[in-house]
Amino acid sequence: MKNNVIQMSQHSAYSQDKIDEQALHWLMELDRGDMSEFRKLELVSWINLSDKHKQSLLAHAKLWDELDVLSELADIIPYQAQNTVKKPKYYLYAASVVMVVLMAAFISYFSFMQQPHMQPANQIAFKQSYQTEKGEIKQIKLPDGSLLTLNTDSRVTAQFDLNYRNIELEHGELHIKVAHNSEKPLNILVDDKMIQAVGTAFNVQYLAKDDIQLIVSEGKVMLAQNKLLNDKVNFAKLDKPLNQTLLVQAGQKLAIDDAHSINSLKALVEDISANLEVNLSWLSGSLTFSGEPMAEAIAQVNRYLKHPIQLADEVKSIRVIGRFEQGKLDSFLNDLQRNFEVRLSQNSAGEIFLSKK
Repeated sequence: MKNNVIQMSQHSAYSQDKIDEQALHWLMELDRGDMSEFRKLELVSWINLSDKHKQSLLAHAKLWDELDVLSELADIIPYQAQNTVKKPKYYLYAASVVMVVLMAAFISYFSFMQQPHMQPANQIAFKQSYQTEKGEIKQIKLPDGSLLTLNTDSRVTAQFDLNYRNIELEHGELHIKVAHNSEKPLNILVDDKMIQAVGTAFNVQYLAKDDIQLIVSEGKVMLAQNKLLNDKVNFAKLDKPLNQTLLVQAGQKLAIDDAHSINSLKALVEDISANLEVNLSWLSGSLTFSGEPMAEAIAQVNRYLKHPIQLADEVKSIRVIGRFEQGKLDSFLNDLQRNFEVRLSQNSAGEIFLSKK
């Protein structure tokens, strides 16, 4: 069947007819044998809404007596198949006049997860936390197909429901390549801000309160206060941005703080398209510096070290040009001593101190 979405009848989501319709479509999807792990999670959520859902699914599976479907179903809810001869599928259609009419009317299966009236609005289909240790970079493929990369010492919690794909950045840095889904936007929640995308790629760094940095590498994203989530705003469907939102496009960078309103942050958007790779060099395992004060450069390096490098005041303002490759600290320190006239000392605890020669 074609993968289209059909609006079903408008009677109650919890009437027996509606439950039977939904059960039938789940069985049709199971029969195709290509159900993803994420769709299985959605099916489990549907089953757990009430005993009626489970009973209807099992009853129709037994009526259908489709062995492949029953085998698939056994992974989700316990069911002991009977040793009976497999009956042809047309027996299902003869079981009910209502089912015959419904099957004739539908030209595709129905995805109930896309219809808000079919489940409570806060129904959670997926929730998982991910984190990295100091010096670790981790790449995660999310159930929707989005590719999430976590930088060193970072933690996020991903939670997908009927309306949104939400990822809360609790600390650290992430880059995400968003799988397109215009019906279900993906939001990065950081502090009290929300960054929403439908299908794009961007980077968010959150190292301390009032220290948020956004870089968009593909497409465009919308920045807003996350309280707009309560209004179920899908920015991709707006004709124009709301007054309390800000559009940030590919090749742009924005430092976000609480001192500015969302609207006034527009003046702080930077065009870094010519240096996008440098700004995102951590994705390839290195940090590139192009004239930053040593205090800023070492602060970035320290994020990967168990023992942070300490700086004397007289070297903090020295401008640094160069590269720190993760896992090659000794080489980086040798370059600093050779090219920037700094002196290195180290105590018995492994702590490193840089001062002027």
